Amino acid sequence: MTKGDSAASGATATVPPVLLAHHLKQLKLPTILREHEKVAREAARDGVDHVRYLLRLVKNSRTLNFTH
Repeated sequence: MTKGDSAASGATATVPPVLLAHHLKQLKLPTILREHEKVAREAARDGVDHVRYLLRLVKNSRTLNFTH
């Protein structure tokens, strides 16, 4: 991460959604693009840390990709 990267400064809440969407599209991760906000709300509600949030997101993405 670069010095100007908001994640590096601890201000992850200020990451522009457009930038995140751009990166997810570039990486060809449409399911994660579609589901990340919902999973983030669920993780926040459940008090889940960032690693477990990411695990949920990836697990949900794999499940949805296999069913479609």
